[in-house]
Amino acid sequence: MAIDRDALIDALERMGDADDAAAAAAAREAQSMLEAADLGWDEIIDPNLGQQAEAAPKLDIGEDDRSVLKAIDALLARPGLYEGTAEDLREHREELERGELDPEDRRYILTLYERVA
Repeated sequence: MAIDRDALIDALERMGDADDAAAAAAAREAQSMLEAADLGWDEIIDPNLGQQAEAAPKLDIGEDDRSVLKAIDALLARPGLYEGTAEDLREHREELERGELDPEDRRYILTLYERVA
């Protein structure tokens, strides 16, 4: 079951309330949301929180199709990659394989790789 992320964040923020009763009520509310979603805290909190991801060795990337494909795969392998970005990259990978990757998207991929690699 899904959890309302915004509501959970709101409850977590209210746990710092100076009024102990309000803080305790917010904590109970957060716990209740987890129980209703059949989730545990370990499923909500990123185990890598506060840790730097180990940097993979930077690839020698050019503008050819093989290089762009390597850049896409390297980006998709990064932990914590935003799902929207991953989805875009998977679509670009398919376009590249069909020979239909737009030059602007090719530049976007290479620029993104250079920024995060």
